[in-house]
Amino acid sequence: MEILDDILSQAGLSDIEATTYSTLLSHGSMSILELSQKSNITRTNLYNILTSLEEKGLVEQDPHAKSAHYIPKPPREVKKLLELKEKHLFMAKNTFDLLIGNLQSQYNLISNKPTISYLEGIDGLAHVYQDILDTSKDILLFRSTHDDKRNDVDTLIQKQITQQVKRGIKARVIGPPEDDAKELYTKLDTIRLVEERFITNFPFELPAQILIYHSKVATVTIRDDIIVTLIDNPAIAETFTVLFNFVWEYATPEHNKLVESWNIKNA
Repeated sequence: MEILDDILSQAGLSDIEATTYSTLLSHGSMSILELSQKSNITRTNLYNILTSLEEKGLVEQDPHAKSAHYIPKPPREVKKLLELKEKHLFMAKNTFDLLIGNLQSQYNLISNKPTISYLEGIDGLAHVYQDILDTSKDILLFRSTHDDKRNDVDTLIQKQITQQVKRGIKARVIGPPEDDAKELYTKLDTIRLVEERFITNFPFELPAQILIYHSKVATVTIRDDIIVTLIDNPAIAETFTVLFNFVWEYATPEHNKLVESWNIKNA
């Protein structure tokens, strides 16, 4: 039966193994010679095929026959093979999901083609944050003035910081000082593996945050709907890194003055 052969193929049987099992299922207990005649498979090949089917749990020797005969095991054993294959595929898919980021980066390196992904909503932002954890590379961040305007985003960020600390992922951050900047900078940044530069001498209000890590750049709009554009390309990531370092150095003198003023007030 063609349908049965297709199912057996999906269960991992070769065409010749499927033919052998189907023949036994149709005729019952058979000797090697009888099986060869019914299936049109040479006796020499049948020995190896039957051994393979025995290992798969689909065939066994007939305990009631006086000479060597083979009988099929119940068709429910085929279902077990299908379930086992499904389990292996599920495990392989999960493992591949963990590897795909690095594999894609390797591909991009040899093909030099940027991969651009568009993600939406809190799940899209969570995808980028998980990719940061999986990559386990330090990050650079241009903050958006809208980063702290949504409770769901703030909750996700706090969880992300905790996970980054566990993995030893450091972050350098550039942005305008918020109301709680002094407290965060003096009490929590070292613990959170964060180093900041506050820009105070010209307006620096980005409508979207920019994340740079490994070979990737993610721009994230948070003001209204969350929309993520993720670019995976070493040259583009390097370009953004150069720009980040330039702004970092530019902001350092004013940043130091601000921090110094905090220390004077505390004195």
